[in-house]
Amino acid sequence: MSSNQVPHLHGPSGECCITGGSLKDGWSYLMPSDKLLLDSEVAFAFSDDVQPHIAEQAEALRSLYLTKSGSSLSQDELDTTHHKSNALTVVVKRGLQVVGCASLDERTGRLSDVVVRPSARRSQVGRSLIDAVKNHAIQSQKFDKIIVEPDTSESKAFFEKMGFELTEDSTDEKYTSEIVHMECKL
Repeated sequence: MSSNQVPHLHGPSGECCITGGSLKDGWSYLMPSDKLLLDSEVAFAFSDDVQPHIAEQAEALRSLYLTKSGSSLSQDELDTTHHKSNALTVVVKRGLQVVGCASLDERTGRLSDVVVRPSARRSQVGRSLIDAVKNHAIQSQKFDKIIVEPDTSESKAFFEKMGFELTEDSTDEKYTSEIVHMECKL
């Protein structure tokens, strides 16, 4: 029986990287073999201006890792949300791979579909996404707060760490959904 050899690549400054594959989403990856960290890049684009390979990776992240169980929108409505001209797509890339993405409605300040690849969690990717969105909102001066509706306790805790607070309608007794409304004033 033969075994697969893991190919090694050498970067421009001589560092050795190991390549691999078989991630849940089917993309291969490049991992430094030492303590070298890959830089993250945050990019903004309106939904219709996103490069096709970036849009494909962002959609794959959304469909694989985003929970929509508490959402009141149908799948058709969710699909068209990303194609509206007022939706701004924010992505965090490491190399050519998208490791996190979010959608920001430029009219209302509503942040949705915030998702980070599990292997990139706890590595400041989520913080980079939120900080970039906050900075963009402050510079654009189109709204005075960012609104989110986290649907899991983990995402609620994350947004609380990022400075979001529960709105008054979330603490109302008639509010029975798992999804809460949070906002961050700019």
